[in-house]
Amino acid sequence: MAKNWQKLVETAPARAYQRKAKDKSQLLARYVPDSAFKKGTPPTYLYASGDLGRCNPQGVFCVYFGEGPETARAEFDAYCKKPLTELGYYARTQLKAILDLEDPATRRHFGLTEKDFTRSYTLKSGDLIPLQEIGLAVSRQSRITAIRFPSNAMQKVGKVGYNLVVFQDLVAGSDFLEIMDGSKPLERWPKV
Repeated sequence: MAKNWQKLVETAPARAYQRKAKDKSQLLARYVPDSAFKKGTPPTYLYASGDLGRCNPQGVFCVYFGEGPETARAEFDAYCKKPLTELGYYARTQLKAILDLEDPATRRHFGLTEKDFTRSYTLKSGDLIPLQEIGLAVSRQSRITAIRFPSNAMQKVGKVGYNLVVFQDLVAGSDFLEIMDGSKPLERWPKV
């Protein structure tokens, strides 16, 4: 019997999430090829391509961050194998509700196993993996803004780290995602 992912997301435990410390190791971090930054018109730190990702199918606009620079670096190095000009930056965030897939109760709610966090997310059949099904369901509701999930790249180097994927169209009201340059905000969701 197929899972009703929408119902599972609607009834999932959620929690508030924030990263607002002045210490960069406590902020969200992201490394991208310089060319990805320049794809936006105008260039944008919060460029959401809608490309297929671990927690989103094609056409769902979101942006991925590592919790801290070490996780962000591991993710970049795992996915960008050839030498590239890169851009690294930090973000502050405050979100009323996220799905935290570190939480064992949330994993059980969705029936997720360790394999779901490490398997390839690009299937030849075009089917979606469970994390993409969850991301698609998140994109179709308004309570949950982001998904926190284990970093496969950190696991591959024998460490623990987490990523946060934030869904562009869901950041509203008092929620925010803000790219920082020291104490100065450079870009923000929602736009003010």
